[in-house]
Amino acid sequence: MGDGGTESVGSGAVGWGLWGESILLSPSRRCPQARRFRTNHIVMTMGSDFHYENALLWFKNMDKLIDHVNARQSNGSRVHVLYSTPSCYLWELHRANLSWPVKTDDFFPYSDGPHQFWTGFFSSRPSLKRYERLSSSFLQICSQLEALVGSAARNGPYGTGGSAALRAAVAVMQHHDAVSGTERQHVANDYARQLAGGWAACQVLVANALSVLGGSKESFVFCEALNVSVCPITEAAESFSVILYNPLPRRILWPIRLPVNGTSYVVTDPDGRAVPSVLVPVSPSTRRLRRPQDGGGARELLFQASAPAVGFSAFGVTRLSDTETPPSPPKPERPYEIENEYLRVLFDPITGLMSEIQNLEQGIVLPVTQSFYWYNASIGNEDSSQASGAYIFRPNSSHPIPVVGSGRVSTSVVKTPQLQELQQRFSPWCWQAVRLHAGRRFVELEWTVGPIPVEDGWGKEVISRFDTVLRSGGRFYTDSNGRQILERRRNYRPTWNLTQTEPVAGNYYPVNTRIFIKDDKVQLTVLTDRSQGGSSITDGSVELMVHRRLLYDDNRGVGEALLEGRQGALVRGTHRVLLERPQVAADGHRLMAQEMAAEPHVILSASGTPHVREFSALRSVLPPSVHLLTLSASGDGETELLLRLEHQFESGESRNGSQPVSIDLLVRPLWGGDPPSETPLWGRDPPTTTPLWGRDPAHCGAGTHR
Repeated sequence: MGDGGTESVGSGAVGWGLWGESILLSPSRRCPQARRFRTNHIVMTMGSDFHYENALLWFKNMDKLIDHVNARQSNGSRVHVLYSTPSCYLWELHRANLSWPVKTDDFFPYSDGPHQFWTGFFSSRPSLKRYERLSSSFLQICSQLEALVGSAARNGPYGTGGSAALRAAVAVMQHHDAVSGTERQHVANDYARQLAGGWAACQVLVANALSVLGGSKESFVFCEALNVSVCPITEAAESFSVILYNPLPRRILWPIRLPVNGTSYVVTDPDGRAVPSVLVPVSPSTRRLRRPQDGGGARELLFQASAPAVGFSAFGVTRLSDTETPPSPPKPERPYEIENEYLRVLFDPITGLMSEIQNLEQGIVLPVTQSFYWYNASIGNEDSSQASGAYIFRPNSSHPIPVVGSGRVSTSVVKTPQLQELQQRFSPWCWQAVRLHAGRRFVELEWTVGPIPVEDGWGKEVISRFDTVLRSGGRFYTDSNGRQILERRRNYRPTWNLTQTEPVAGNYYPVNTRIFIKDDKVQLTVLTDRSQGGSSITDGSVELMVHRRLLYDDNRGVGEALLEGRQGALVRGTHRVLLERPQVAADGHRLMAQEMAAEPHVILSASGTPHVREFSALRSVLPPSVHLLTLSASGDGETELLLRLEHQFESGESRNGSQPVSIDLLVRPLWGGDPPSETPLWGRDPPTTTPLWGRDPAHCGAGTHR
């Protein structure tokens, strides 16, 4: 990200948060800090929040200090100070030819005091976290189409577009006070504004590219409120096209839900064949999400759409003559049970809560109770004045309060060949739809939470909790940035002895894409559609924090309470639940996590159907274990592509998926190109034998001044 403090130091680059010095001390190492180092190279870090904002002043004074210290060498001093970089420091450690301890765990959860765990920001501002995840996915689509179509995508019949604005906005969102939700409200609004501007430029590019790939100019429409079932074109048009673009390197099956007002529709696939579809009423939880000016259809049209790898499929939708009375779904025979060909979910008729999940394919039956609870946010007590805030999670009790209180969860059920769904109402501000889609091996939980009421003077931190009979032995598992799976142990740290002072917050970890518990026979995995905080506070239990609204600042720099406006935020999200044998579970959750992180995108058109109704940039799909990490324009944007592939399985977690894979590169842009050549991951220069720990000493320490 751009920063006014970025400087060029010596022959290397020093950026925000990476300023530093390397001090070469004499073997006596009289400096107290030196006693913590194993070589005579000592790192003195520079930079911190709220400090060093005047870069010119800081470097001018540091230049003087370096000159003064090094001048003492003429009087026998053996201390030499120089500007350095992490790679240069690691190079010197490598040259010392020592054996080093290996750290395999991470540094979570972090705390700066006995009751001050920085685990609240894992869940703060869930709407912004979701917007970031969606924007990252749409950026992938935008970048792919820009690479495949070239300049015709950037400048075409719909105007001038590009990926640069969205790429910059998504990059800025990675700041540790952006996606974390630890900014003030007006700053969060500005981050969202930047993302929206990037979306607008990418939508122009996508429309241009689709007109080239589809062979015709259509009036493309991007309905950005489909998550609340609002889309004027589908609500009013007699016929329209649904284009599903899939950025993944394998064919995908995706459920489509569109708001409509008609009572009868026919859907056709790219070959003109009829696609099974069904109409269902818009749920009460969805209706309450709509603003008065939004409108919205009375019903939703549901069907399953398939799209090829790195490509799109176009489906036609035609409204038939309306019947006088809209058809009502048949009354279900078993109102507390939903199922498809792979799964069955049971609900308790007394409480209305989920009671059991069955994997019909693998013969697994697991009692599961799922419900929503809230922790009462601490405002400080006799142990510590620390309050819960944007950074800090500190409940005033280890026992959360049920959202439903002492009452019953009200339910209603819809069963069709394409979808079976049970709606749950926990409170006026907490709803959930539990769904099973035909042909899919997951349970979908679409939760709608907020605005969280705080008129009683209590800040609330809302969780979705799954309680099972699994003997998890204090262990649970979370992902690290969607890749490595890390084992977590309750009230335990692998590299030091822990004295636990916060039994809930001190056991919370970041969950970017999934969390699971298991025993020898069964694994329960919950996948998320955004980053959230999660834990297993008791054996057999998994919880994820979905929303939080707090009345006090936690004194970590934000300077305001996490209220998200006067009314608070109304948030909708999705969890997907997998129930499998541990030996094969990775085959499911690895691919599912990628599907949720890089989900397909729906584009609509009321002017007709593209001449080319299905397109794929790949001549054949990639193996399940290979993920297409990057396909984007590179260099001058006209003659080069950057293609990154990654093996997405860890060693030993899957019998087949963890095996090495060899593939042929079967992608070629429309504008042609030369055969591919290999580069380092950053996409510049040919491969080099330079070790990962840095460059040779001729580069490091080449200058002590800017």
